[in-house]
Amino acid sequence: MTAIPARARQRMIVALCCGLAAAIALPAGLVIGMNAVLNERGGVRVVEPTTLRIPATPAALLGARNASGEVTALWALALATDGLGGTIVSVPAKAASLVGAGESPRRLADGDVAGEPAALVDDAEALLGVSFAVAAVVDRDALAAMLEPIGAVEIVLDSDVRRTDPDGALAIVAKAGRRTVDAGVLADVLTARELDQPESARANHQRSVLAAVASGAGNAAARGAADAAGSGVPTTVEGFVARLLGGTVQTWQLSATAVPQGDANPDGLDMYALDPAEVLLVMASVAPSSLVGGADESAPTAQVDSPLNDPLASREAVRRLVELGFAVVLVREVPGPAPSLTRLELADPAVVSRLEDVAARMGDAETASAVERTDGVDVRVVLGESFAAFVAAARS
Repeated sequence: MTAIPARARQRMIVALCCGLAAAIALPAGLVIGMNAVLNERGGVRVVEPTTLRIPATPAALLGARNASGEVTALWALALATDGLGGTIVSVPAKAASLVGAGESPRRLADGDVAGEPAALVDDAEALLGVSFAVAAVVDRDALAAMLEPIGAVEIVLDSDVRRTDPDGALAIVAKAGRRTVDAGVLADVLTARELDQPESARANHQRSVLAAVASGAGNAAARGAADAAGSGVPTTVEGFVARLLGGTVQTWQLSATAVPQGDANPDGLDMYALDPAEVLLVMASVAPSSLVGGADESAPTAQVDSPLNDPLASREAVRRLVELGFAVVLVREVPGPAPSLTRLELADPAVVSRLEDVAARMGDAETASAVERTDGVDVRVVLGESFAAFVAAARS
């Protein structure tokens, strides 16, 4: 599946790797909440003496549709650079799609028309800023079959999971508490929805499934299924999931804020707005080679490296750079200690005229020519203690 026409030209994304694990961890609690530990485990390939590139990080979209025809779960999947394991990013099925002038507001799930998800996939690509190698929306049984290799796993639910069946009957899918379940129950939880239940009320259940799936990934059966899926970029969602579950799986649940009734939601739909800075932070961390170019193809490109061990600071850096007109193409957390001043390492001297604006929005910084260059990146921003202090002062 390719990106929608306005976003179809994929930007060449490359990254500087130092051979160490790069990890980002976000705490839960931002409205719906998010949690993640994202790792870059691939090796470095040298393409010039001072220019480094990471391997491809293909992405896929997996949706789940219940017996009533509702899309109840959406996962953006990113393979690790070695082709096994990766990241599951949980996207609200009722997230507000990006719409043009004159278009009525709609949600991602609204693009699944009569069982045909093409419009949903296009909207998801546009919202997340990526191009999916493969995409599918499947029913409960197909989803359970894909998750089967992880075997029996422990899940912790903070409340009973109920669903309204097509005939209107209410059924309990899973009781609250800690228990061991199989893939069928995980699929039941992901596809369960009560009549008139807002998606925000299902967020904790979805997060519990993510944790359970991650705990079972990489076992012997999952590794065997991954081997059977072959090598290279998978050409089916089933193959993509098999390869993902064959290694270590990290998870991330995007935060979302309910859109109140008004101009952006005239019909008072159960609809949620994502934080664009968080979306870019996540996708530039786990699937940088799948990012697509923005509307301004001439925008200078930036890489954000943070030794601050504060993903919220990384998100704020992404937000400010985008506001300044930069295209953020890679975000990593790198080993500390952080420098006292934020460092702006230039690969393209033409960007120097933009650095005064960067300092005004990001605090005191020092500039230098890049010693090791990231192919396709104009400026590498290494966040320093000065940025942490600058952001803290702005918040207060």
